[in-house]
Amino acid sequence: MVAALAKSLSIVTFFSLILVGLPPNNLFADLIVLDDDFAVSSLTKDGALSQNSIGWHASSSGSWTQGLGNSWLFNTSNAGGNTSDGAVAQIVDLGALGVTNENQLNVEFTFNSWNGTTPDDIFVHVWGLVDDSASGTASIANLGAQNGNMWVNAVTGGFTIYNLGTGVEMTTHADGSAGNAAIQLLNQDTGTALIGDAVNHRSEFNLTGYTENNLADYDYFVIGFARNPDVGTSNFFALHDVTVTASSVPEPSSIIMLGMALSGLVFRQRRKQANSQRDN
Repeated sequence: MVAALAKSLSIVTFFSLILVGLPPNNLFADLIVLDDDFAVSSLTKDGALSQNSIGWHASSSGSWTQGLGNSWLFNTSNAGGNTSDGAVAQIVDLGALGVTNENQLNVEFTFNSWNGTTPDDIFVHVWGLVDDSASGTASIANLGAQNGNMWVNAVTGGFTIYNLGTGVEMTTHADGSAGNAAIQLLNQDTGTALIGDAVNHRSEFNLTGYTENNLADYDYFVIGFARNPDVGTSNFFALHDVTVTASSVPEPSSIIMLGMALSGLVFRQRRKQANSQRDN
């Protein structure tokens, strides 16, 4: 009876997932949007980020450096200005990834903040871009901004841009302020640069309530890390890895439908078993 019930549950689960609009394989596998452990050179310091950009980009006068020996991306400046504050960012062409109905974005990274007398403030900007009429070289972001900001140049470059932390459309350059960053990690201090002291951070963003409510509604994904260090005293900062994945999460009403279907099946199986026992 247990084997029959398990088989029936599997069948109902399969068709229930289809009913609520989720491919069954999405129950198990996440779509990888970005996965970088910095073991391979991927940093270009040209101050430019466009839809044709590949890898990480930072200001030419900034202090972002990739250490291939340690496999990390770090900034050890607390000089102020874009040298220490300017963002490092990457753009991903979502059309090349085969996105479908993924509606949850997962951003995860491991970092150290160390060696100063005051902690560091880290701001992670996470955007979704819709290409309206952009050229391949249109500027996406100002990577030389200060104080944790990453100004959104794309608002005048033929894109419609959304802050994926809130779902709000970004319409002015100022919408790329530190205060609007999707992830804000204040007063960070891991004590040392050792990987054993590193902090792993994960944020999940559910897109279902947004105007553009799944990843397939966007053409490009942008992530940028910016700092707001205290001049002369702030910690250094290093990223050991960055992983961004997307998954399909059913809406609450869909979960209720699935639960009702499974409950009905269990009730039916129990009644069938009871009838069989009476017949015997």
